[in-house]
Amino acid sequence: PFDEVFLDPVDNALDPTVISGIGVKDQGLDISGDGSYFRCNFEIGRTIENAEGLILGPKRMVVDPEQDKAHRIVRRDGELLEVPKKAPAELFLSKLVETFIRQKHALPAKLHVTYPTTFSLRETNELRRAFHDAWRIALGQRGPMPVGTRAEQRLRQQEMEKRVPDPIDEASAAASYLLYRDFVLGPGGIRSFMELYPRGLNVLVYDCGGGTTDIALVRARGKKKFDKDAKQETFQFHIENRARTGHRRFGGEEITLAIYRLLKIKLAHEVQKSFVEDAQMLTNLPGPPTGVDLANIDDLLPEQEEELNRFASAWIPTQWNLSEGDVYGCEGIVFDLWRVAELIKYELAKGKGGFVRLGLPEDDEEQVRSDHQSRWLGLSRELIAHLKKTHADRLSAGGVNVVVDWDRLTEDWDNIEIRKQELDGLIQSTVLDTVNKMNHLIDSKLGDKGEIGRVYVIGNGSRYPLVREMITKHVKVQFAEEKIQQEDIDTKRAVAKGACISAWLAENNVLVEWFADREPHDITLGGLGGGMPEVLYDAGTPCDEMLTQKIPVNNLIRDNDALTSVTLYRRWPGDQEISKFLLFDFDLQLAGPTISLWFDTEEQKFFMQDDGGRNSKVEGKEVIEADYLPHVQSGRI
Repeated sequence: PFDEVFLDPVDNALDPTVISGIGVKDQGLDISGDGSYFRCNFEIGRTIENAEGLILGPKRMVVDPEQDKAHRIVRRDGELLEVPKKAPAELFLSKLVETFIRQKHALPAKLHVTYPTTFSLRETNELRRAFHDAWRIALGQRGPMPVGTRAEQRLRQQEMEKRVPDPIDEASAAASYLLYRDFVLGPGGIRSFMELYPRGLNVLVYDCGGGTTDIALVRARGKKKFDKDAKQETFQFHIENRARTGHRRFGGEEITLAIYRLLKIKLAHEVQKSFVEDAQMLTNLPGPPTGVDLANIDDLLPEQEEELNRFASAWIPTQWNLSEGDVYGCEGIVFDLWRVAELIKYELAKGKGGFVRLGLPEDDEEQVRSDHQSRWLGLSRELIAHLKKTHADRLSAGGVNVVVDWDRLTEDWDNIEIRKQELDGLIQSTVLDTVNKMNHLIDSKLGDKGEIGRVYVIGNGSRYPLVREMITKHVKVQFAEEKIQQEDIDTKRAVAKGACISAWLAENNVLVEWFADREPHDITLGGLGGGMPEVLYDAGTPCDEMLTQKIPVNNLIRDNDALTSVTLYRRWPGDQEISKFLLFDFDLQLAGPTISLWFDTEEQKFFMQDDGGRNSKVEGKEVIEADYLPHVQSGRI
């Protein structure tokens, strides 16, 4: 049973979720020397309909390791507004707390935070701290807590642990709710579950959300004991996270990005055709790759895809430099074109016809326009104006004015079709990569004898048919078709409900275990080039048990160009590949003969020390392996 509070009252019966972003209306900027919080007037939810002042993906920005260097720049009324990277997430969550207080006339007891399975310990702690500060904002405590001395840090930590308990990864949270719903609240309850699965039940959770795909291997078990005082049997439901992994770059946004690029390529092709031959010579713009049919873009090689993207960007320039701002006013057009791509994605996911036409054909003017066609109707004219402006200098090169039939171009654009087969061809290899991560997880943790009893597939990104098809076809689970359970009702709410269920079960002495205070992945020295990596810390090692490692300096020559820096790598459970994780930059050449590596549990950071005494201790800087800005606001699409 859940009593839900809707943050956005619009259309909450059909979809209670809100867009993860805030719209800044008035900057009201107040960043003074005393560290006061960023302040502004803002709104959230479905009322945000344009790109002006919009900040998307606040949860990603708050864990950006370069918090002190650059602020997210928001274009508003032609002005540049610098926003601290942690501010949007704090403001967004503070609004949630304020809404709860207003509707319930009470404070929420605690904030239970979830995070993507591929978040590092640093990112998880940054998120937790930001949400704790958001709590303070909601209560009017505008000044941040002091973080100077160790005593002050401990005070902040104690308050944070009270208000924001250990976070839980999103896949494990979803598993907690879905298992509780199906086997504790379900027919027969926990007694029936224990009879059916006396040795427990292994479950895979595949959560393809907006920005990431989160995967967890979870084991559920029932426990029974006799309460002598009550003279009755009592039961416990035990949920354990065996391992977590995921794909940092694949989610619903990647599917939208593929459609956006298909749209841009086909729009650019029509622009190119509308230019007379002399105009193409004057503009000196590239043509599409030879041998590629732009009406049916299937089975592209990676180099062809890159060449097509360059072709599209040359004819339809919609990029800008974040540090200089949106000089040509592209952001609004990109945002609208992105929304068209999203709406096309929803239509393709329904599986009707296998294609979607951008506009209405000339002979179908009486037909009711779909959502994407209505949005495209207003955008096409704006896009024409943008192209006239950006191509003006090229079209008048050498004093020769070239005429382009812009009106004809809008008619040609309307007939553009995006086919499901084209989209599937662009994303299929990445979807298969996510399924292989599940298979590697099974092999590494369960082996040949391990059995998966159920596969939960959740997240709005998983609604796209290809995702379900690839999981059913390629996951190495016996009788997969019978065991895969696609969640349509709870696909978004399962994570939030699971976070609350986990906390509630834990408070009632029903054990729930996850990697809140453990290293979620192996930390290795070397191995990126295919060699055998030296594992320094195994996945699942408790943070307070990570002993200081002594690394011989001579061992670093193989993996580092110079002895003034050291790179550590990580490997997620079940993954075959490793990736860069931490970079330690020293002022002087390492003297050795060893360097020390340790994890500071209070600061939640890794440090290195040159044992030769030539360098002071150095903090490990996390290597950024994914963009912390959403595609639509990156300035690069």
